[in-house]
Amino acid sequence: MNKTRLNVSLDCDLADFIKNYVKENRTTVSEFITQFLFTLKRRSEGDSMETIYSDPDFYKSI
Repeated sequence: MNKTRLNVSLDCDLADFIKNYVKENRTTVSEFITQFLFTLKRRSEGDSMETIYSDPDFYKSI
């Protein structure tokens, strides 16, 4: 998959929260945003991921 760079401006408090969150969860900001956006895309396209979403461990991991 080709990648592109996207610059986003965030409130400092929100940026600090995300940085701390990804550090605690051993991931990256880029991966966090990618997974979040894929989730939104799947929902908007009607691609059901309910089996995964209903798993409590899945929500703990994100």
